[in-house]
Amino acid sequence: MTPREWHPGAETVISVLLPFADGVKQSNIRGKSRPSAEWLYGRIEGQSFINRLCALLASTLAEAAHAGVVPSADRRLFSRTAPTGTDGDCAARLKLNDVQT
Repeated sequence: MTPREWHPGAETVISVLLPFADGVKQSNIRGKSRPSAEWLYGRIEGQSFINRLCALLASTLAEAAHAGVVPSADRRLFSRTAPTGTDGDCAARLKLNDVQT
């Protein structure tokens, strides 16, 4: 989806990137058949941190009268290859509430 599809009237996009530490990346290179434990931990805990950071950012912007949306916490985000037993709704699988302001 484009920014305007996520939020009609959107004029600005704020993007957050928090890269893995070199040690995490190197650990994942070694294990070619499966992700490393370090990568898995970083992926799950890292996404949890990013979700909280984005919620704080959205809340702070809302307090300053700026509407926004956090796509990773929005129910419109879904996976086309959902794990067995899910409906493909990423936010529901992660048990996230909508973070829209």
